[in-house]
Amino acid sequence: DFRSRLKVFVDSNRWKIQGKGHSIRQKGIDLKIQPIGDQFQIVANGITGKQNFGDVILAKAAAFTLIDNGKMGDFLSKRKSKN
Repeated sequence: DFRSRLKVFVDSNRWKIQGKGHSIRQKGIDLKIQPIGDQFQIVANGITGKQNFGDVILAKAAAFTLIDNGKMGDFLSKRKSKN
């Protein structure tokens, strides 16, 4: 179910930690969670999201949700086709 897949994703040892940032490749998307001040942002295939999150776990959970429901893939496809 969604909740168990979310937990596996957030806790995955595939996350690489670089300074305070975290990165992973999921479903063909290069994903980074990067610090911005005391908040965190999602970066997908080099595109920085507009929403800030209070901690890394919340950002990872939001990224997983967007990947799982297909919205991130759709956004990245549309963005790619504009270029």
